[in-house]
Amino acid sequence: MKPIKTALVMHGILGNKLNWRTFSQKMTKANPDWRFICLDLRGHGDSPSFSQPHTLEACTDDILYVRSQDWVDPTAILGHSFGGKVALTYVQQCMKKNCSPPSQVWVLDSLPGTGATDYASRDLTNSIETILPVVKKIPLPICSKAQLVKDLQSYGIALGEAQWLTTNLHLVCKSPELYEWKMDVDVIEQLFHSFLATDLWPVVENPPAMNGKDVELHFVHASKNNMWTPELLDRLDAQQENQVYHHLLEKSGHWVHIDNPVGLMEIIQTYMLQ
Repeated sequence: MKPIKTALVMHGILGNKLNWRTFSQKMTKANPDWRFICLDLRGHGDSPSFSQPHTLEACTDDILYVRSQDWVDPTAILGHSFGGKVALTYVQQCMKKNCSPPSQVWVLDSLPGTGATDYASRDLTNSIETILPVVKKIPLPICSKAQLVKDLQSYGIALGEAQWLTTNLHLVCKSPELYEWKMDVDVIEQLFHSFLATDLWPVVENPPAMNGKDVELHFVHASKNNMWTPELLDRLDAQQENQVYHHLLEKSGHWVHIDNPVGLMEIIQTYMLQ
């Protein structure tokens, strides 16, 4: 069966499209009328850095440009962490630019508020704010992935996060083995500042309509993420009449596609793939 619907999948900060490739391949295989396309956001993976400013809006303008070239017109858009706020901003920009928004937006373990509000209780241990300064200290070129992990751990970065960061390397020389970052750390730092500074509750509490029907906003919150407070969930619940929903993903920390991919697939298939 030829796919007739497209879902765009966006990674988090310091990530890249490879992070979501396995999950997206499984979703496509299980749902042949859909195709799931993983993107590299600006400054990440294989995408260029482009010009300033480096903000959430700039990321969505990149996607709108791709759409304007008739390469893709998504029925749904999914974003994890930083990508979740890009997804919400995409909806906002669609309305500003008089473009039809997607039917559904999935925000995966990402809160709509700012660093001073929704993220005020964030744990700074192994957070992006801790990792970015360390990444900037790593001398280039990097002689091996194992050495990078060792160096990151020497600065206090946990093993899991250190191993994850090796997915951001690209080989520049085989003999001797040498790597560079395939991400623009300075751009990413600016994007993260935009992430913390941008309040997207106005989008959640006044979602746009498409053909007279509200765009569905689906928030998936990881059961082990303590930033999802009862007050925040109540605020989402108050918007159910506006097609805003939240779904609890059990047995999961922030890495929802790693911690409980089966549960995440079940939620998406139940509510999106109808």
